[in-house]
Amino acid sequence: MLHLEKLESKDPKIKYGYAKELTQLASTAPQLLLPYYAEWLKLLHHPNNIIKWTAIDIIGRLSAADSDGSTITALPNIIALLHSGKLITSGHAIAALCMIAKNIPSMKDAILIELFKVAEDVFETTECRNIAIGHVLKGLIDFTPDIKHNTAAKLLIDKAMANSRNATRIKAAKLSKKLAYELHT
Repeated sequence: MLHLEKLESKDPKIKYGYAKELTQLASTAPQLLLPYYAEWLKLLHHPNNIIKWTAIDIIGRLSAADSDGSTITALPNIIALLHSGKLITSGHAIAALCMIAKNIPSMKDAILIELFKVAEDVFETTECRNIAIGHVLKGLIDFTPDIKHNTAAKLLIDKAMANSRNATRIKAAKLSKKLAYELHT
């Protein structure tokens, strides 16, 4: 039995310790958290960012055990958080969406389209946007067979190759190299 009331504790050690515990449980035994799916959906709108990020992470991990399509109902909310313009929230959404795309192939194309759009999102700073683009590029590395002929992916990678952030340029170059290999095999 879960004790979700701990997520509302005034004691940060209890609140954040339990959030971490739930995230780990979602990785190792997601089936134990599936019955609480409605709670994870509610927590996507929690005013505390760490609780919100925990819910995003859990939903991404739960997609590995989702047999009734619950994750599909969460997608509009996670996509809205992806495009929120808040770097850390967007980063958690990128990671969760990549997990969902791997675990629910029928949603992969729609998720990839949303990931490509991150480069056009408005963030607090240009550097935040550049970091988010880097997160997307890192996530796309697992989808090279799916994006090797995709014009939007190529455009994103080409633009990122000239990104002002070195780490993002490196990720773009790595993805470009992997795509070139995929095209020739």
